[in-house]
Order: sequence, then structure tokens, then C-alpha cells
Amino acid sequence: MNTSPFRFLAVLLISVLGLTSIASAQLTFQFNFTDSGSGFNDPTLGSARRTALEQAAQSLSNQLSLPREVTLQFDVSSVTEDNDTLASAGSGVISTDNGFLPTIAQHKAQTGVDENGSEADGQIEWNFSPTWALGDSVSEDAYDFKSTAIHEILHAMGFGGAITSTGTGIFDETSGQPDGWNTFDQYLVNSANSRFITQQFAFQTSQLGDLTGGSSVFFNGTNAVAANNGQPVVIYSPTTWEEGSSLSHTDDATYVGDNSLMMNSAADVGLSDRILSPIEIGILKELGYEVGGSSEFAYLSNLSVRTLAGSGSQTLIAGFVIAGGDKVFLARGIGPTLTDFGVAGALEDPRLALFNGTSEFESNDDWNSADAATFQTVGAFPLPAGSADSAIVTSLSPGAYTMQITGAAGQTGISLAEIYDTAVANSAEGPRFTNISARSAVGTESEILVAGFVVAGTGDKNLLIRGLGPTLGNIGVSGALTDPQLSLFRSEGTTSTLIRTNDDWDFFEVWDTSERLGAFELSNSKDSAMLVTLQPGIYTVQLSGVNDGTGVGLIEVYDAD
Repeated sequence: MNTSPFRFLAVLLISVLGLTSIASAQLTFQFNFTDSGSGFNDPTLGSARRTALEQAAQSLSNQLSLPREVTLQFDVSSVTEDNDTLASAGSGVISTDNGFLPTIAQHKAQTGVDENGSEADGQIEWNFSPTWALGDSVSEDAYDFKSTAIHEILHAMGFGGAITSTGTGIFDETSGQPDGWNTFDQYLVNSANSRFITQQFAFQTSQLGDLTGGSSVFFNGTNAVAANNGQPVVIYSPTTWEEGSSLSHTDDATYVGDNSLMMNSAADVGLSDRILSPIEIGILKELGYEVGGSSEFAYLSNLSVRTLAGSGSQTLIAGFVIAGGDKVFLARGIGPTLTDFGVAGALEDPRLALFNGTSEFESNDDWNSADAATFQTVGAFPLPAGSADSAIVTSLSPGAYTMQITGAAGQTGISLAEIYDTAVANSAEGPRFTNISARSAVGTESEILVAGFVVAGTGDKNLLIRGLGPTLGNIGVSGALTDPQLSLFRSEGTTSTLIRTNDDWDFFEVWDTSERLGAFELSNSKDSAMLVTLQPGIYTVQLSGVNDGTGVGLIEVYDAD
């Protein structure tokens, strides 16, 4: 079996310059990429590598629950070495006193106290010699970058021990004498349930042989034992000591196959674990973290629609439903700036309006420069100063709304409607979008209706996606598309992969789900619909007419969980 080990390092850290930030509601990661023209700053691959690390950090943020806003800073470098080490990470400890000491990153995450000023809280070193899969599609001959990144960040945040093969600790005192140890070491015991480190912070020299006994070291914290069916968690302790791996991972030989853990010492090629297991959650709780088993959830975060916009039936309409509480979001109507991206026939002066039912309650014609900071926060592309594009940043209470884009002076042209969630959701019941939709005229070739959306968070998301035409005629829409066809794509970088198509829904489960979600009935129409389960990522839905048919069409994406 082709495996490569991870490494855990306790390191002293250097100053942080040129940071990239990834935010959660509680935990923010800032990465300082120190490579010079290679690795994470490679002219060709660097951007995708940096993005993959930032996305992995966001996934971990979503799985942790911290009592306050905290920013962790990491220096990130890389090597290209033909060895078994995929990556390594670590963090210094907060004190030079003997005892069980949290890492700098661990202490800061749990208390908000910065013990090392302007210096970085942790360090990551990546080996780009192996083949890496940076996205969610991981081939059988590549390693899962995001799984490895979460694994390494957790090491720096305290998941790992400081006991050496000779029984010394952080300060390399004589074995058997008081020393400094990681918090993790406090819970390590042998098969007789005897702790390796005494209450006087000294290693029990009589247990030295257990360190390399092979599955002979256990983690016996209360939460971890409860998660492991009442048994101590087996810790990696191979018969030949492995510097940086022994006593810092869950045991590969014990947790295999469907029971493998993200914090095992080695990873196979192919898709690996990215979600904390109950056992790993139990260990993190012993280390002082608040982690909930319900932290795994995905949600709809963004919607974009690019199509012809005009007036009357050609009005570009994007709908959305908010549930779970008040939500701050960004809406944009882009026209003239599309020309900078090579779009011909862009709408010269879009007007953006928000509606509740038939009542317009807010509008914008020419965006406000004060909103530029929000554009940057959500990752929206910047708009030229003084452009005629439109944008609104506002907070709305739960309910159903639409945004409409028209030509300010009755013009027509290609426009882009965008809705951005400005905050990371913290629970499946919190403020969130539960439905997003887009209605416009559907043409042929470049004028078909195209809607993009983002599934954010962790875990899988069940969605009902519908492409409607003939049913619109039943609710008073004239000139509806008579035979729509729906196509779903997943986007990674510049690559778009077709996932599924549908022409004429005929599926009882679609009807049942539509009824459960309160979506209007399709009857026996030639509308299209599909039920899908998607991982977090960027997706595109295309609605076109069979045999180049044209007319008004509607794309709907429902949260089906």
C-alpha cells in the first residue's frame, strides 16, 4: 500500500509579512507564503495551491466552535524532496516552565491571548514532490491536499505529543526529571492504563519500552474514550520510532478502511477524510476545544446569473429565500464592467431593485464606492471607480425576495446578477439562503440562461434543482419556454465538468420533495428537474430549449435537507 507519513514539529517562528486571510465567524487564518518564485508562489500553480490551503482552513474553521474572534497566523513554505513526508507543521509552546503546555496556536485559539506578538503562531512546510489534488476531485494516483492541510493545521493547534524516544520532553531534561510536555501528553497511557507523565511532570522511565511496543500507547481522556465505545484511543507507536510521527497520531493499524481517521500517521493516495470523526472530536475536547458533532453542514452561499436583461418579460429576475434569522448580503447588477471580461453587448447602465412580493423597497443605479470593502470581503471582483454598475449591501429578515435588473433608460444587453452571503453560517439552523432562483428570457448559444451557485461549509448538501418553462404559462407568464433542458456542471478553476442533465422530469421523488419544500406543482409538464447531493464547491446550471427552442425560463435551486 502506497502511503506517506505526516510530521509534527515543535518550532520557533519568524515574523509575518504579506498575509493572506481566510475567515470564519470565530476563527481566521492568515497565511504568509514565504516561497520565492516556487511552491506556493509558483507562477503557474501557486495561486491554486494557495486557494486550496485557504479552503481547507475554512473547512476546519467551520468544524470548530470558539468563544471569541481569533486570528491565527502561519508562515507557509515548501520543499520538493523525494521522501515519505507529505507535509509538516508545528507551533512553539507558551512557556519555558515545566508542565503540560499548550502550543502558541492552541493557547491563542482557546483564550484569544497572543503570547508571541508579531511573530507567527505556527509554521507549515509542504512537500510538492508528490502528486497533489488541490480540489474535491481526487484521482487514485494523487494525494488529497485539503485533507492533509487540515491534518497539519491541527498538529500546530495541539494535536500531537512532545515525548521523545528517550523519554525526554520539550526542554530535553534528563529522562525521569520534570520537563515540559504538550497538553496531548497528559492523556497518554500504556496498556496498563498507567500515565507516561507523572503529576510532577516527569516521564516514568520504567515505561520506556512501551513507546515502541506497536499499538501500545493509548489516549484515555474522558471525551475520547466515550467516543471510542468506552475504550482508550490507540495512538501510533510503531516498533521502530518515527521522529515527528510516533505518539502524535491515531494508529494506522487500528483505524483502517471505513474507520480510518484524518489524524492517522499516513495517508493513501485518493480522496481522504476531511471531516473530524467523533474520536478526533473527543481528543480535541480534551485539548480544550469546543467541537460539536453537528458542525458538519453545507449551505447555499452565492448566486450569479448572466443573461440578456431588458424590460418587461426580459427583466432579469433573481429570487432568494432567507431563513433562520436576519441576513446581511450583497446584491450586484453588473453591466458595463462585463466588457472588461470580453462580453459583447453588455447592458450599458443596469438598475438594480429589491422586491418583497410586488413592492420595491430598495434600489441602486450606479454603485456606491463605500461598498468596495464588502466586495473584497466576499471575493467579488472589483468594479472600476465611477462605473455604471449597480450594487446594494443590506440586511433582510427571513422571507422571500427578488432582485430585478433592468436597463436604466430602457436599454437591453447582457447583465450579471449576483447575490453574495457576507458571513459564514455557523449552524444548519442559523441565517441562510434556503432557495435561490433566476428567471429570464432563454435564447440559444451564448443567450441560454446560465446560473451559478456556491455550496459552502462541510459535508454534503441535498438540493432540488428545477428548470421550468411550460409551467410558467400556468401562472401568467407569457412566451414561456415550451421544452426546457437542464444541465448541471461543477467548476474547478478553468475546468467545468458535466454532472447531470434532465429533459422532462418523470421522477416521483422530485414531486414528493417539491411538495415537501413548498415548490409549486409541475403537473405532467415538460419542465425539467433533478435531485442531487453535492459537495461544497462552485456549480453552474444551464437552461436551454430542446432543439434550440426559446422563451422565458426559470431556474430554481432548493435546499432539500
